[in-house]
Amino acid sequence: FSLLATNLCMSGTLYTVFLTANHFSIVDTGVLGFLVPIASCFSVFSPLLLERLPRRRAVLTTLRALYYVINIVGVTVLTYTAHDPQTKLIGFGAVIFLSNICNALMGGGYSVWHLNFIPNNVRAKYFSYQQIISGLVSGVSLVGAGLIADAIRGSAHELTILVILRAVGFACAAADVIALALPKEYPYPPSDEKVSIVNTFRLPLKHPKFLITIGLMCMWTFGVALATTWTYYVLNTVGIKVSLMNGMELMNGIVLILAASAARRMVARHSWFRTFAYAAMVHAASTALYAFIGNVTYPAVFFVFIRIVQHIEGVALNLTYANFPFIHIPQKGGTYFLSFYTVAVNLSNFVGQMLGTLFIKQMGTRTLTLFGAVLEPPAI
Repeated sequence: FSLLATNLCMSGTLYTVFLTANHFSIVDTGVLGFLVPIASCFSVFSPLLLERLPRRRAVLTTLRALYYVINIVGVTVLTYTAHDPQTKLIGFGAVIFLSNICNALMGGGYSVWHLNFIPNNVRAKYFSYQQIISGLVSGVSLVGAGLIADAIRGSAHELTILVILRAVGFACAAADVIALALPKEYPYPPSDEKVSIVNTFRLPLKHPKFLITIGLMCMWTFGVALATTWTYYVLNTVGIKVSLMNGMELMNGIVLILAASAARRMVARHSWFRTFAYAAMVHAASTALYAFIGNVTYPAVFFVFIRIVQHIEGVALNLTYANFPFIHIPQKGGTYFLSFYTVAVNLSNFVGQMLGTLFIKQMGTRTLTLFGAVLEPPAI
C-alpha cells in the first residue's frame, strides 16, 4: 500500500508527469526533490519523542496519517488554488517539506516495532518476498496508470486524470496507515542512556561496524542521487512513453520472481556486502548508459535493455541494501541508531541531488562529447 501511494502520488514517472503538468521545469523538480532529504534530517528529534514512550502505536499512526494527508491532499489542493508559477512552487515546497518532517519524526519507530516479527534467520527471505509482492502489485497498477497518462498527456483533461489517480493513491495510503498499526506492540528494551539528541550521534561512534555500514550506504546514496533526473530526461527530452516506463516496472516483478532465490543464494555464498558490491558495479555501469540514450537509433529499445539489466542486478542490490541498517545495529537504543542512519543517508541524498541539479542548471544548453557521442542536456 505504501509503495502504491508513493508511486501514484509522491515519486516515480506519474509524479514527474504531474509536476510537468503543473509547468515545473527540471530545475524546479530537482529543488522539490532535495527538500525531501533535508526534511528527513529532522529524524534526529525522533528519539526525543519515541524513546520516552513505552507504547508508540498512537504517535506513529498519527504521524503516518499526517504525512500522507499533508503531502497528497495539500499538493492536490495547491494545484487548483495557486496559479502564479512562483507561488505554486513555494507552496508545493512548503507542503512537501512539512509532510516529510512528520515522516522524519517517525524515525525508525516502525522498524524497531516490527523487527520483532522478522528474525535474522528469515530476513533474506522476507525482504526477497517483500520485493516480489511489491514489484508485481506496483507494476500492474502502474502499467494501467501509465497507459492513461500517455493517452491524456498534453490534453485538456491531463491534470484532472492525474488528480483522480492521486485520489486512488490516497486510498492506498489510508490502507497503509491501518495495516501498519495492526501488529502487536511488544515492550521495547530500555536504553541505558539518557534521552538526548547528542546520543543520536554519540552512540554510533561506539559501534564502528555500524558506522562503516552506514558510510557505505551514504556513498552509494550520494552516487545514485546524482542521477535522479534521468526520469525527467527520458520522459521530456528523449520522449519515452510513460506506459513503456511503467511496463518495465511490471517486468521488474517478473524478474524478481525468477531471480529472488538466486539472489538469496548469492548472499549465503558471498555475504551481504560482497553481493551488494557485485550488483552495485553493474548498476553504476548501466546507469551511465542513460547519457547515451538520445544518440541511438531506437532509444526505446535501448531504454528497455538498460532497465532489464537494472532489474536483474537490482534483485540482489535491493535485497542487500534493505538489510544493511539492521546488520550491526545494537538491540538497545535502536531508535537512536536508525535516526542516525536516516540523517546520514538523507544528507548524502540531498548533497547528491543538489549537485546534480546545479550541474544541469549550469550546463544550460551546452552539450558534451564523450566517446564520439554528443550528449544533449535535459530540456529545462
